[in-house]
Amino acid sequence: MSLYFHQNAYTPQGDKMIIYTPEGLATVNLKTRAVELVAPGVRYGPGSSSSIEVGRKTPTVYYEKNEDGQTVIYATDMDTKVTRLVSKLGFTGDFGGVNADET
Repeated sequence: MSLYFHQNAYTPQGDKMIIYTPEGLATVNLKTRAVELVAPGVRYGPGSSSSIEVGRKTPTVYYEKNEDGQTVIYATDMDTKVTRLVSKLGFTGDFGGVNADET
């Protein structure tokens, strides 16, 4: 499943696009069309259209997970698959995206 029109799904280099698969978030290499899982277990569906976004400066996908009744925001490098914790909200809420400078 692709992202909604207002979400950025493409890397700054334009070489990859993020999509949702039943296994989690995956990249599509736009040159080879190879699909590679980068964030297993991430859930996304119609109606949760603001919870995933690719950064505009780095090939990083930002997304939320509900963990123990709170929203936790993560960032995963789409090339290396290294994931880092961005923030724990302490409550259940919605991640609305990142600023253009990824802050």
